[in-house]
Amino acid sequence: NKNARVWIVVCDMGDLNDEAKKGFDTVMRELTERDTFDALFLFHNAGYLGDVSKKALKLNDVENWSDFLNANFVNMVLLNNLILKWITNLTCHNRYIINMSSILAVQGFASFTQHACGKAAREAFFRGLAAEEPHLRVLNYAPGPVLTDMYKIVQEKSYDPVIRNAYTVNENGNSAAKSDVHNAQLTPEQTVTKLIRILNDDQYESGAHIDYFDDEEQN
Repeated sequence: NKNARVWIVVCDMGDLNDEAKKGFDTVMRELTERDTFDALFLFHNAGYLGDVSKKALKLNDVENWSDFLNANFVNMVLLNNLILKWITNLTCHNRYIINMSSILAVQGFASFTQHACGKAAREAFFRGLAAEEPHLRVLNYAPGPVLTDMYKIVQEKSYDPVIRNAYTVNENGNSAAKSDVHNAQLTPEQTVTKLIRILNDDQYESGAHIDYFDDEEQN
């Protein structure tokens, strides 16, 4: 799009320090001084998987937990609130907040305890935000098992052989085994297409959790 204008702020979401916040404030000030907006789409996708090599009772490292929650939850909240401080309902009437969630936020599975904690905390925050801010359109979208580097980490490092097999692709492109947490491999294009359709339809309840596989049989 030749008319697109792009601003880039480089930061580490594991360490959203004062310098990074100043960078965002500078960009947001410039944006809001120049224009009003038809719509805001804020996608929260940054984060990492957590330690899948240990059972829940072995996750005892305080520094590991602190780093994980800062990157996956605390700094996400701070960035969300920083953006919404600048893009208010007066600046933009159509504000969409999309949290990339997981089935793990609402259902527990072996090997994913730490990851599930991060996802559940994020969903709890966004449900509260949706209840408090009726002018926002908040969506918790679970994209399904997408073929990314995180997928490979589960294949290689999960302590649970059933989970490792479920995330291992055989020569036919299918899982070597099935599990409740995983019933298909998806490409990023597949799950993003579904997400865009949900946003275009705009029929969901603000704060809702929607999974890629919801209503797929009908669609």
